[in-house]
Amino acid sequence: MKKIFILLILFLIAVYLGLWMKQDSGYVLITYKNWSVETTLWVLIIAIFLAFIIFNFIIGLFNIIIGMPNFLKNWFTNHKIKKARKQTKIGLYAWAEGKLKQSERLLIKSAPKSDIPLINYLIATHVAHKQGNFSACDIYLDKARMLNINKPIAADLLQAQLFFDSEHLDEAIIILNNIRQLFPNNEHVLRLLYKAYVKVKGWQQLLDLWSDLYKYKILSKPQLEDLERNIYINLLSKKENFISLHNFWSNIPRYLRHDNEILLAYVEGLIRCGNNEILVEKLLRYALKKSWDERLIEKYGLITGAKPIKQLAFAEGFLNDYRNDINLLLCLGRLCKKLQLWGKSQNYFEIGMRLQKSKTVFNELGQLMDLLNRKEVALEYYRKAALFV
Repeated sequence: MKKIFILLILFLIAVYLGLWMKQDSGYVLITYKNWSVETTLWVLIIAIFLAFIIFNFIIGLFNIIIGMPNFLKNWFTNHKIKKARKQTKIGLYAWAEGKLKQSERLLIKSAPKSDIPLINYLIATHVAHKQGNFSACDIYLDKARMLNINKPIAADLLQAQLFFDSEHLDEAIIILNNIRQLFPNNEHVLRLLYKAYVKVKGWQQLLDLWSDLYKYKILSKPQLEDLERNIYINLLSKKENFISLHNFWSNIPRYLRHDNEILLAYVEGLIRCGNNEILVEKLLRYALKKSWDERLIEKYGLITGAKPIKQLAFAEGFLNDYRNDINLLLCLGRLCKKLQLWGKSQNYFEIGMRLQKSKTVFNELGQLMDLLNRKEVALEYYRKAALFV
């Protein structure tokens, strides 16, 4: 309807112009030397208009002829790009379907003419690695790096990932640290470094990395807390002398020194370094006053403080609330044994045995019976300990 209306308007305008031209056609005379041309005004206008159109057509045709080589060159280039894009697409489908050889062949063949050659080389590297063709991996990665010499992060990251996947962790860590120097806040680099250090148990490196993991929120809050705890526990377990152990403990954040798992690792380190049981007893007593912990009370029974009688009294103070706790009963039995309170020691061990039979309680009763020179009873307890599963 709209087109019909426009045609009607144009028709009316044409009729109006035709009537106007017929009514007054005008007169034009052009003379030049012996030449003269005379015509109506409207014929001249139409002639000029047609000449203008013909002139523009000739100019356009001339430009087309001049630009034909570039046109053909662009056409062939675009044709090759489209062909390469199609081959890349087929190669990606083959990769997704597990047709690795076909995928690698198509991706590499189309890479030089592809408008995304980096993707071709990176995926071809992954495919070659899957097939165990590691020399091809190096070639493809080098070509990928050449596409972006100033920032070869994509190729380096893929190489690090492949090293990580194949358990070549040292090589992966070296590459990741090199990338990290250039891109310190790259989340993928930090996450992969974290995983690699966990696998190689690089606790000191994880400690150095922890602040960035926290800053860039690479892990969730519970994961970060668990990681931080594990880092300090494992580093404490590696200290072999009192000075290094104590200095490291002093540098642990105060809120973590109140964590019972970390405290227990420090206590075990103190015992391992020797001659620190008085300090250990104080630390355990202070921690147990703040909160009950089965692991700490068991450890409390294994050390001898400055005042063993007071140590026993302190431990017995928990009987009202934890009289059926096997770890408390073992602790009390051991403390009584050190004080040669044989009857009390035997009583605590036997109560513990009735509550929960274990290899530990059988061995403790066997040792106690040895001290009391009751060899046959001791042997029976040792036999039970050996048979206990």
